[in-house]
This record gives sequence, C-alpha cells and structure tokens, in this order.
Amino acid sequence: MKLLITGAWKCSENATNLLEKAGFETAFMPDERAGLPVAPETVDAAVCNGLFLYHNIGLFSRLKAIQLTSAGFDRVPVDVIKRRNILLFGAGDAYSQPIAESIINGVLQLYRESEFFSENRKRHVWEKKRTLKQLGGKNVCIIGCGCVGSRTAQLFSAFGCKVYGVDNTPRDTSAFLHVFKADEIRNALSTSDVTVITVPLCPENYHLINDDVFGVMKPGSVFVNVSRGAVVDEIALARALETRIFGAVLDVFENEPLSSESKLWDLPNVILTPHCAFISDENQAVLEKVIMKNLFSLIQNNSLR
Repeated sequence: MKLLITGAWKCSENATNLLEKAGFETAFMPDERAGLPVAPETVDAAVCNGLFLYHNIGLFSRLKAIQLTSAGFDRVPVDVIKRRNILLFGAGDAYSQPIAESIINGVLQLYRESEFFSENRKRHVWEKKRTLKQLGGKNVCIIGCGCVGSRTAQLFSAFGCKVYGVDNTPRDTSAFLHVFKADEIRNALSTSDVTVITVPLCPENYHLINDDVFGVMKPGSVFVNVSRGAVVDEIALARALETRIFGAVLDVFENEPLSSESKLWDLPNVILTPHCAFISDENQAVLEKVIMKNLFSLIQNNSLR
C-alpha cells in the first residue's frame, strides 16, 4: 500500500517506522507544487493539504483515501472524491482546542474592553471602566456543530453560557442545549448574544452570513468567524459593525492577506488576527495522533485493499 506524504505534515521518524511496520510503503513530497516523487497511479492513500490544487486527482487512479492536514475541505475536489468513493479525513480534531480558546479569548477581549486598558497602560492612566460585560449567562449560537463547533460549545458552557447550535447533520449534540436546522438559523440568531461561525466553505455556504442574516441578529451581539472568509459578506459585516452588532472576532477573510485598505482594520470594535486561531505549541503532536489514528483505521477496516 503506497502512502504519499507531503510537506504539509512533518511526519516524525517514529511515525514513519510505525507506518512501514503496518504495511505502508511511504513516499515523501516536501513541496506539493513540485513534481510527484512516484507515479500517481500507484498511490493508495495521501496525507496532504493542497496537493490536488497542483496535481490532477484524475491521475491518481488507485487512490482510496485522503487525509488532510487542514480542518477545511475547500482545497480538494470534494465532488470528485465523493463520486469515486474516496475516503476523506479532515484534521479538525487537531485544531479544535486552540481555535475554541481563540474564540473565547476574542469575545472576552471585547467584553472586558482589553484595548481600552492596554492604551491606558501605555499612557500610564488609571481609569476604571463601568461598561464591562460578563460572559457567563449569555446565549451563544454556534453555526456548524462539527469538532471545532462542539469543542467551542464545551468551553462556552464552562463559562456558564447557554449554547445552541445550527447544523443539519451535527456529529455530537451533547454540548448543545438544542441544535436548530439550517433553515431555522434566523430563529437561533434573534436571541443570541454571541454568534460563532465554524462551517466549511462550499458553494452553498458562500456569503451564508449576509445583510439579511445580520439584520436578524440580536442588537449588541458579538459575531465570530473562524471558518473561511468567504462564508461572510464582508461589506455587510462592516455595515453591521457600524449599526447593529457590538463587535466581531475575525481570524479569516475573503481575501488573505487582508488588504491594508480594508475598513475592518480601523474599526474599534473588531478583534482581528491573521488566520492563526488554529496555531498552538501542541499542533504537531496532536495532528500526528489524529493522522495515525485515521491511517491505522484504514488498515483495520481493509479500506485500502
């Protein structure tokens, strides 16, 4: 069984040895844009990120499984993969904890007005702030109840929040008080103090969050996007930040890097980070556990035969 591993995963020597003992013949490809190190028609499984942006998946005639190193599926031809019954694994489990922590951190920065105190510290100014908000007791709506959404729900619950989800096919509903169907999104948002987007980018989710959706959000609420930028209409978001919602926590944008001309840079009620919510000192160790678990499941289930 030939396994192609690209530079998207820094596979350890120990992991390589375990894979080879399990029966994988490993081939390494440091740069996904470079030439393939093996004939594509001999590859049974691949661990990659953007490999099929640069190489035609149609040439991989024996391919039975793909393990991505990203949480999202927007860099692979999902329609082709489904049509050919290729198993597809994401790596959301590897990033759910740091993303959830980043979300909580951003909301708390807005609620506790961290920027105000940071600026006063620079100026050596002692000034109390009487408009600080409390997170505990707030209603939180998470749109997208996969591994990232579920872990985020658990952390919000630990703060004493009431957490609801929106998802037609949630993996696990135990972290949510109730999960609404996608066509009930407006009902879910109308009473939510915090709205979090963790859905994948696909054609039906392009600009899922637009003027209409912002229009039904609870006035004074906080909006968080850690999924993909194109899920949100950024022009509509900027309008909502100026007229309806309290603030936004944004880690992803429709065009990255975010243009220096974007209005979002200068809005005072925005916590803005450069697509790094997933980053953690534990990333590589956790990612390796996720990948190895999925690869060994292929052996156990005879999925590569």
